[in-house]
Amino acid sequence: MKITYYNHASMCVTSKTGFEILTDPWIYGPIYGGSMWQFPTCKIDLKRYYKKDALYISHTHPDHFCLNTLKGFSKKIPIYIRKYEKNVPMKKILNRNGFKNVFEVDHREKIKISEDFHITLVHDKDTVDSLIICENNKKTFLMQNDCFLSDDEYRWINKNFDIDLAGIFFMGIGPMPGAFNFPWSDKERIVAQKKRDNFLRSEKTVKLLNAKKVFPCSNDMIWYRRPDLASLNGALSTDFKKHMDKKQRGKTILIQSKDTYDLQKNKIQIKNKQDLYNDKKDQLREYYNIYYNKKMLKHKDELNKWENKFKFESTKFYNLFNKYLKSTVKQNNELDKISTGFKVGIRVNYKDKIYLYTFKLLNKKLPVLTKAQTVNELYEKSHMVIQIKGNLLEMAISGAYTFEDLFNCNYLIDRFNKPFNLSEKIFWKLLTEFGWYLIGSKYQRQENALLKHQILTTNL
Repeated sequence: MKITYYNHASMCVTSKTGFEILTDPWIYGPIYGGSMWQFPTCKIDLKRYYKKDALYISHTHPDHFCLNTLKGFSKKIPIYIRKYEKNVPMKKILNRNGFKNVFEVDHREKIKISEDFHITLVHDKDTVDSLIICENNKKTFLMQNDCFLSDDEYRWINKNFDIDLAGIFFMGIGPMPGAFNFPWSDKERIVAQKKRDNFLRSEKTVKLLNAKKVFPCSNDMIWYRRPDLASLNGALSTDFKKHMDKKQRGKTILIQSKDTYDLQKNKIQIKNKQDLYNDKKDQLREYYNIYYNKKMLKHKDELNKWENKFKFESTKFYNLFNKYLKSTVKQNNELDKISTGFKVGIRVNYKDKIYLYTFKLLNKKLPVLTKAQTVNELYEKSHMVIQIKGNLLEMAISGAYTFEDLFNCNYLIDRFNKPFNLSEKIFWKLLTEFGWYLIGSKYQRQENALLKHQILTTNL
């Protein structure tokens, strides 16, 4: 079995007989509401990229589930995903886009996908994520993606699989601290602490899995329209290797796009040395070359013009969100976990007007969106206040973007030094599922509109 690193969480797993499954295909950008770009980019030739026997998609986030990338594959290709609850529409979206051979794999279920080639999916039941374990020719490869499991789940994997090579998530980007209204010095401090915490989590994961070799992955992203945040882009893979080498030298290897690791020979074939940055300055130097590329500047301008065409309608948002909240009461068993008195202020800025709303519970299980009359009312006793442009909010309602897209630094969030808690986690989940609730409705007339405004990340 051979593993070829394509980019980010995309790995081509090749069996002894030549059967190839590609994980999380993604080569179009920007993603997350035009906020993020693949970096470093994929170095695989397109003809080679699309010549695959099967696909695996770990979860619904756009750096793992990219419809524009999927368009290049045959509609008949087998696609393996985790088995979701009805409210997560991945299979529905794939079917709506013409893919009919979609196979849902249960938690810890092992299936045969080719001769002497088995895959097992393990789910994070608290999120939409999953990881994949590939077995072929007496070798085993694990790809973690963004899937963070309990210690018991990792122990189960260690007990049932002898992992020869594991792709390990070592640090992401995300909205914290970029989307939050903090002083810059606080943002730098938070990123430094995130780096330490992520490395320790990854180190613990590696120890629990007891993998023979590991490599860092799933962090090939950078900000597309926010150069101010690029320096907060998290850690380098070389940083992670240095950290791990202090614990067990030789266990951690570095693989870049086009590099292949042969599990039978226990040997890496290196074809790409240009994407290994020694320090942040090297990375930012290459990033700014891309950011100020003429084609990229033109594309950013076109993206801004497209976004500005969307018109926010306060009454539509207010009515639709309350209709969704009312419908979710019977189905959502997490609502009673929201703390009494939990309140979120939502400030929508559209042209020269400001619209104010508050999210709160009328009783233990009846969430509602109400209209606030003043800014003081909006902020008073709120856990946090989020600001968003009205045209971007309309894009999420219409399906051009998703609410997950907005979460990645399209909001400006004031949390007043309050810690992230379970109530806030449920609130963000409700927003995401509000978008899923609208899929297929008359309001989502712009479904897949983003596909027309994405470009190949490798075509600069």
